[in-house]
Amino acid sequence: MKVEPNSKEYSIKYKDDMFIIKVKEPAEKGKANEDLIRYLAERLGVATRCLRIVSGHKSQLKLIEFACNLTKDEIHRRLL
Repeated sequence: MKVEPNSKEYSIKYKDDMFIIKVKEPAEKGKANEDLIRYLAERLGVATRCLRIVSGHKSQLKLIEFACNLTKDEIHRRLL
């Protein structure tokens, strides 16, 4: 995933086999990361505890662990 912080509105696109997610919070003190997890959980209809940033805490490119009972296809469908 690529995350674009400090955006005017939330959005998700899928381009070149990667999700591009815009979040409103700035990339400071973990605010954008928290906003990303909240937004993804809302879109997926799962609790925030089901999602975890595995790598990329200080980068726009992130690897997210989905610890919920959703298939890859279901995650794609709900996000797009």
